[in-house]
Amino acid sequence: MTIYTAAIEAGGTKFNCALLDSAKNIICEKRIATTTPSETLQEVVAFFADLKTQGYEFDKLGLACFGPIDLNQHSASYGFITKTPKKGWSHTAIKPILEDSLDLTVFMDTDVNAAALAEYKWGNGRGADVCVYVTIGTGLGGGLIVHGRPVHGLVHPEMGHILINAPKEIEGTCPFHNNCLEGLASGTSMGSIWQQAANTLDQEHQAWQLEASILGQFCHNLLMTLS
Repeated sequence: MTIYTAAIEAGGTKFNCALLDSAKNIICEKRIATTTPSETLQEVVAFFADLKTQGYEFDKLGLACFGPIDLNQHSASYGFITKTPKKGWSHTAIKPILEDSLDLTVFMDTDVNAAALAEYKWGNGRGADVCVYVTIGTGLGGGLIVHGRPVHGLVHPEMGHILINAPKEIEGTCPFHNNCLEGLASGTSMGSIWQQAANTLDQEHQAWQLEASILGQFCHNLLMTLS
């Protein structure tokens, strides 16, 4: 009998769902738009439940989720998305919902910690004592692996909310901070600040010089903290 593993990369724009065999081959996959928690998770559950009815055996699911998320196993809200800039998703019990609906065990970490761990195990971070993975998209965040383990603390790394020195005339879009990295340099924030999608901005647009300055400050802060 072949034992499979379910996997979800849960992002602010879409949920990438997949079933993998023991050799990490993707057997089937589906992209589901991130709308409301109810709609999105209903589709996710239906996808994996259908696979079970087809005879695929799996009792574990790896969930790489946007956050912030509660990773404290002693917390009453363990496995919840906590207070997030993603509208409508604050306090979503994503891990318990998936476990109860699919009768399996969910192993959960941040989307960027999971990506950092993958780079450490199989990608460009192999052999590194410290591995940082940063993603810039709908949001902006970073994962951190030190000596082979994802870093957790009070919560987990929240690199996207590092405060940045930006021109006074530029106002960030984060609902929690006026001048944090995510609120100034994510794809979503760029679209709001410049009133057009980042991928439509001309190469000579002033937005790119600001983006470079902000990301340069971020890299400096990372190097000074983790060197």
